[in-house]
Amino acid sequence: MKNNRMLRITVIVLLCLSAFIYFLQIAIFHDPSTTFFYIFQDMAFLPFSVAVATLIVGTVLNEKEKNERIASTRMLRSSFFTSAGAEMLAMMWKGTDNLDLKILAPTAELSCAQTEKEIHRQQKEMLAMDVKVHLNEEIYSGVKKILESKRSDLLVLSSNPSLMESECFTDMLWGCFHLIDEFRLRGEWKALGPEDKEHMEADFGKVFVLVLANSLENTFYLRKTYPNFYGSAKAKIRRSQDEKDV
Repeated sequence: MKNNRMLRITVIVLLCLSAFIYFLQIAIFHDPSTTFFYIFQDMAFLPFSVAVATLIVGTVLNEKEKNERIASTRMLRSSFFTSAGAEMLAMMWKGTDNLDLKILAPTAELSCAQTEKEIHRQQKEMLAMDVKVHLNEEIYSGVKKILESKRSDLLVLSSNPSLMESECFTDMLWGCFHLIDEFRLRGEWKALGPEDKEHMEADFGKVFVLVLANSLENTFYLRKTYPNFYGSAKAKIRRSQDEKDV
């Protein structure tokens, strides 16, 4: 209430000061027509300046604030891979084939020359891939166990509005929740029929690509911010690749 009163007083003082300056100008130069001409000219420019400030400057600032909010949640997003994502990725990777290793390589090895712009370009390439995870009981039951045990953690992440501003991460979370619903509906591996398995392989492929794309950005963030932790994560991914080759 006090702030509103001070604001009104400030506005009144400024208006009075403006009127006094215009009056002083007319009194000194005795040219009211020129003064009123410039008053109307300033008033004509006012809508344009408001439009520029609102539409252009406001949009730039909002985008900057959004990016800052997303950047501030990187550690939270990284916690997904610590608790569930890395295990899911390693488990589903066992059922994939015919993947472009040049695209997947950055998840295990990131050169210091890479930038965020390059990372986002590679993410788009990953998201455009059509991947099918060939399921067996080990992969199906393993991912089912991971997601069901981490369901509470996923709910906590999804309740954070700042995290939801990252579209790729949001799509990944919704994909994980969709798999949880599918597990609840279809049950254990032995209860699945041929059509169920084909449907689940397609769903696993979509989630795999989303987890992979987000892991690339997360790995880039870890390498730049926590290089020691990044080294451990890189070694873990290499071990999972070696296990698949064996």
